[in-house]
Amino acid sequence: AKVVDLQLACEDADYMMISNLNTFYGAKWEKYQPKVTNWELGGSADGERTVFVKFRDRAGNISEIAMDRAVVDTEPPVDCKISINNNAEYAT
Repeated sequence: AKVVDLQLACEDADYMMISNLNTFYGAKWEKYQPKVTNWELGGSADGERTVFVKFRDRAGNISEIAMDRAVVDTEPPVDCKISINNNAEYAT
């Protein structure tokens, strides 16, 4: 699973809504907390992912959308080599 920990900050927020989609399709308001662990980034391939969040206070005022990006990289390096003394037959 491609998961990250999120650190959130918003003064006077009581609720938050987090999504991997900027439309927040299917997301629900939840109690505000400054840290979310193991947030699932989604997607099957390596690449950039974006997480969106908006906040709401008790009066129903909704903040602007905040966002951040993470790069998923699950592929190891390939075609790795080492050369000693420019491939000389002997080394001192």
